[in-house]
Amino acid sequence: MPNRWLQIKGDPMVRGFLFQQQRVEGLFDTSINCAHEIAHTLLTRKGVFHTKINYSSSQLTCWFAREPFCYEKFVREEVLDDDFLDRFPEADYAGRDPVLEPQDIDGIFKEFRRLRLTDHLPAQWLSQHD
Repeated sequence: MPNRWLQIKGDPMVRGFLFQQQRVEGLFDTSINCAHEIAHTLLTRKGVFHTKINYSSSQLTCWFAREPFCYEKFVREEVLDDDFLDRFPEADYAGRDPVLEPQDIDGIFKEFRRLRLTDHLPAQWLSQHD
């Protein structure tokens, strides 16, 4: 964790309407476990060292070790397609040791899921689907 905390508040006009917004369920919300499994596989077996999951727009952005200065963006059904992971060869991290172990990544995705769905689903549903 950084030693110093910096909060950037952004545009006051946007902040004024923040709590009036309603979240619309996206494709990654309805398939959140699958999206997380795919991201986990990319991070642990396909050479991805950094990824961003945009739940609202159902986009997955990945940085691969083979080309670290470029990112690739994948969208919606493309990510959830049965053959999506097959297009990427098995890969390592070019002789580097990963900072996180696979079980640590699992815990992070579990927390992302909880945060993403907390205001959207009843608590009993979340506990039944862990």
